[in-house]
Amino acid sequence: MARPLTGGPADYTSINLTKREYLGLRLWYAPEADSKSSVDVLDTFPIIRVAVAYVTSDGEKLTSFPADLSLLDKCTVEYVDFEGWQSSTEGARSWSHLPPQAQKYIEFIESSVAIKVVYIGTGQDREDMIYRE
Repeated sequence: MARPLTGGPADYTSINLTKREYLGLRLWYAPEADSKSSVDVLDTFPIIRVAVAYVTSDGEKLTSFPADLSLLDKCTVEYVDFEGWQSSTEGARSWSHLPPQAQKYIEFIESSVAIKVVYIGTGQDREDMIYRE
């Protein structure tokens, strides 16, 4: 079965943008609402994978999550890979304090789901947050 996530610790290295409608409604209240993302959980990964499509056995590219599980079982996942930043973002309080690779990753997500990421979590504390207007 095509799965962008492995079920183990490496799951943090992957986000599935084929579920963008779901992401817009569940994670970010509504598609037009501001959103939140956390980057500190990705600090140690050399590569960060973003699932952008499912490819059927006959080569058709699906950019939304297949509703038919029998079709999903025959698909492979297409990823865009990003270079990890492999440095701590914990406690960062401004966009300029994020590594360029983290900024590029967030900008790709924003362009893919058409929602600006306004709140970026950078740690476990309530204050570990970047706010972008």
